[in-house]
Amino acid sequence: MTAAGLPVPAPLTTNAGQTVLHVDEAVFAAVAWVDGEHIAGARWSLRQCRQVGELLGAIHAGLAQALPGGVGPIVHRVPEAAQAKADLDHYQALIDERPRLDDFDRAARAQLSARRELLESVGHLRPDDSAALEPAGYVHGYFHPRNLLWDRSGQVVAVLDWDRMGRRRAYAYELARSMTLMFADPGTGVVDLERAAAFTCAYRGVVAIGEEQLLSALRRLW
Repeated sequence: MTAAGLPVPAPLTTNAGQTVLHVDEAVFAAVAWVDGEHIAGARWSLRQCRQVGELLGAIHAGLAQALPGGVGPIVHRVPEAAQAKADLDHYQALIDERPRLDDFDRAARAQLSARRELLESVGHLRPDDSAALEPAGYVHGYFHPRNLLWDRSGQVVAVLDWDRMGRRRAYAYELARSMTLMFADPGTGVVDLERAAAFTCAYRGVVAIGEEQLLSALRRLW
């Protein structure tokens, strides 16, 4: 990715010339320090939104070229309502077992209660997940503002945190997920549509994704 001219820090090599270091079952990589700062998506100009959209498109295109064996249709499974309820019950039980609740426990319990009510009201709207989606391939996996570094001129100088790249996904799914992570208000969940549109349109100028594909990805993510 670095060779393709993208702002991806190249990994340093070990004494043996390897770019990854295996320690027991863990795998590590190190890169040179990059000067920059994290900037929340709500603070980006529309030009910066377009820049990041084009960057994500270039990353997907670059990964498809570097790892062509991962390109092809993929099925995204959506959790069953029953499994989601079981997960809520599991975490609720963990809280109930604690002899004394702290602020985090109380906040988590309130969130679990809200999620349970939401599941009961919309669980029947679970989308069909049997269709194969494309274009798809290897993706960054966690593309959001905390994994981008900006320089003082307003340019992205590094895309960080590539440890989730090993999973194949529909490109539209990562686009939709990144859009919500970047431009949704953390308190209300309301998305800044002007910035989201600039980001999405710029991405679609690099990777061809239709409106139906994007809407499907948003629905699955929701």
